[in-house]
Amino acid sequence: MKLEITTPGKLIYKADIEQATLPGELGEFGVLPGHAPLISTLKIGVINIVEQNKTTHRVFVAGGFVEVNQTECSVLATEAYDLASITKEEAQGKLDKATIRLKVAENDIERNLAQIQINVFEALVQAI
Repeated sequence: MKLEITTPGKLIYKADIEQATLPGELGEFGVLPGHAPLISTLKIGVINIVEQNKTTHRVFVAGGFVEVNQTECSVLATEAYDLASITKEEAQGKLDKATIRLKVAENDIERNLAQIQINVFEALVQAI
């Protein structure tokens, strides 16, 4: 099955896979070749990509959508990070910057956006 994970500005992952487990809004679910057609929202979490009965790749997503059919799984994430390509220190740096943005926010919109980023980056730090 083909898996493609993209954000609005970047292709994060593209490969043929055996299976993937995704963080659906209503709970984790797995997709395999031959899966029934499905469209779902995703929550903050990790997509685990499985080859030969073991997880070979992990991609963190900050929510988004997934469309699945019998041969393809397409993920459009609001933000995504290949966990093999980011260190805990880099993720912590992103969290620190978001925390500073919250402290200097001048209005409710800025505060809300900073809080969302804090939630995402806290989950990213924990996922690494």
